[in-house]
Order: sequence, then structure tokens, then C-alpha cells
Amino acid sequence: GDAETLQAQLLKDLAISGEKDVTIMHQALWDYFPHFSNENLKKGHLWNVLAMQGQRNCAFVGSSVCFESVLDVVAYNNLLLKY
Repeated sequence: GDAETLQAQLLKDLAISGEKDVTIMHQALWDYFPHFSNENLKKGHLWNVLAMQGQRNCAFVGSSVCFESVLDVVAYNNLLLKY
């Protein structure tokens, strides 16, 4: 979907959960899921993301920080609980 449609759906879903005063500060759209180039992987960018966890009250979870599989997503999220 387009950015406006996705934002509208997010705000609708959050309103159902009781969240009314929501500000979307940044939105990034990808065709499927974000990924890192081989060069960035070699430079350790995934470890940089792990080091940023919790800064500015942000958490990077799901397939944005690991391979798109349930096993990898759950394993990474479990790592965050220990981090």
C-alpha cells in the first residue's frame, strides 16, 4: 500500500487499542523487507543496530534487523530480552 493508506490503518488500529494522541515521526517503505548489503554486513552494521537498541526509546525488531524467518525473528527478539 501507499504511505497514506498505511498511516491511516496504523492510526485506526492504535485507536482501537485506546491510543489517541499518536504522532508518526518517520515512515520508511520497502518493497518487501529491508536488508543490508554484503558490504554493510561485513562492516558490522547489524551490530551497530543492536548497540542502538533502547536509545531514544526505540526498539528495532522483526525482520528489519534479521533474516525474514520466524525462527530468526524470534531468536533476535529473545536476544533483545537478554540485552
